[in-house]
Amino acid sequence: MTGNLDPQDQIKLDTWYHLTTLLDDYHLLAFDPIYQRDQERREEKRRAVMASRDRLVARWQAALGPKWRDALLQQD
Repeated sequence: MTGNLDPQDQIKLDTWYHLTTLLDDYHLLAFDPIYQRDQERREEKRRAVMASRDRLVARWQAALGPKWRDALLQQD
């Protein structure tokens, strides 16, 4: 995107869309009636959400190192 951001801010910006999508998926999984009625569909969606989460965490770990949680929570 821009070359003027520090690496922590850049990864936050680059992954913002993925994070909001993941949160929407968690919400659907928890509250959407279709997933409450159909356990097979719920399990498929849960696996997809967890795989997405794992990819996002791997990206954060690669960019921010072992303290990635602290780096993401840091606000200037």
